[in-house]
Amino acid sequence: MAFAFSSTIDKNQINSRLKKIIKDVKSISLPALSKAGLNSDLVQTFLYYDNGGKRDPLLTPIIASAALSAEHNSAGSGNLFLEIFLSQILDDINNESFGKDRNQVWKKINEVLKDNISHCTKSELLYYFKTHLDDTTFNIISSVIDTATVSDKINVKKGISNKTSITRSSGYKFSGLNINSEFFKNSPWKRTNCRVVLIDGVIESVSEIYRLLEQQSENKTPCIIFCIDALEDVKNTIIHNFQRGSLDVVIVPIPVDHLHINTLVDLGVITQTTPVCAAKGETISMVADHHKNILKHVTVEKGTVIIENPDADEKALRHLENLEKRLSADPTISLILQPRIDTLTCKSLYVSVGKDDLNKQPLIIEKLDSILRGLPNIISSGFIEKKSIKTFPNEITSLLFKDDMDIEPISKIIQAINIFDSVRNSIIEAEAGIQYTNSQEA
Repeated sequence: MAFAFSSTIDKNQINSRLKKIIKDVKSISLPALSKAGLNSDLVQTFLYYDNGGKRDPLLTPIIASAALSAEHNSAGSGNLFLEIFLSQILDDINNESFGKDRNQVWKKINEVLKDNISHCTKSELLYYFKTHLDDTTFNIISSVIDTATVSDKINVKKGISNKTSITRSSGYKFSGLNINSEFFKNSPWKRTNCRVVLIDGVIESVSEIYRLLEQQSENKTPCIIFCIDALEDVKNTIIHNFQRGSLDVVIVPIPVDHLHINTLVDLGVITQTTPVCAAKGETISMVADHHKNILKHVTVEKGTVIIENPDADEKALRHLENLEKRLSADPTISLILQPRIDTLTCKSLYVSVGKDDLNKQPLIIEKLDSILRGLPNIISSGFIEKKSIKTFPNEITSLLFKDDMDIEPISKIIQAINIFDSVRNSIIEAEAGIQYTNSQEA
């Protein structure tokens, strides 16, 4: 990550602005938040904290963006980045030593961290969380570790019962869809071996899908039609025949909004079906002959369709990985990509936090979400022991290992250092440019 600073700002202004940012961060430091009983997520608080509209308008958003990027890539690293920033940038300013000796220290620490990367064990995970968490949070995390598999997407939500529960589900879940309630009036529409049809367009008349409906009426098999929309006459015809029992066909119009602009693309991947598209010179009537793919399981309920199609899992996984890479490269598009990523995550584990645990720990949902987001990175990278970096200055090791802890996740520290190094290098480049400009003017 790289940041650009305006060449019209001189060195004294940069230092002044940085000191202002440090003051901003310190004013919302974790101890202060805890004392006030506020959200203990320093990154999120820093993003929305405006100090009465007085915080630095130029550099503070850059630092906040860096913290958010670190936190997105490895839970906990955003907070660590801000703590490193508080300590090291002020020292650099006071000693006018941006990047000289200190950059070498951080580089060597990174080398040690990378040399110690290894897949961690369950016992290491439990030891780390046991020493870092309160009993309530630890008990839930421990249960998740016992239950989850490597491919699970873990979701945390507020439950409706008193006790916390962990449940598993499979299938690609598409939400926020415009589905007529007649299709699930008495119970969810659940079918096996279901035909799927994708139409990138509006069905304007029954005649366009007459052959398809005729085929489904003759063979008495289920079918689900996804389309951009359909005129009322088309919808009413399908619903009427569904109610009569002469057709087992469900029509699902897809909303035209930013959350569903790529829904047909994602459906095409997991159903292994290419949507019929008028823009390509195709006609809707072609679906009768060209769309004959069968899905193993389909469930339709209020606003939601859940699809299981094991034959497409490998292709869907590659599609999912591409989306995750795009999100990693540009976290600002998370509002668009994250819902798609959630949909394409086939295996999910749901942690429903009960009222009893919420009463004990009001911020437990936020804490669990942060921890579980970072769990895959922790498992794949492992931990670093404090003694492994004991040769480095105490002020640095005390930043990386809080409260005399003897181990920390490697992924968390590496991400925080990398983001800090990127921001710091940008400041170095800005100062070098200023010095060069000043010398030319002289």
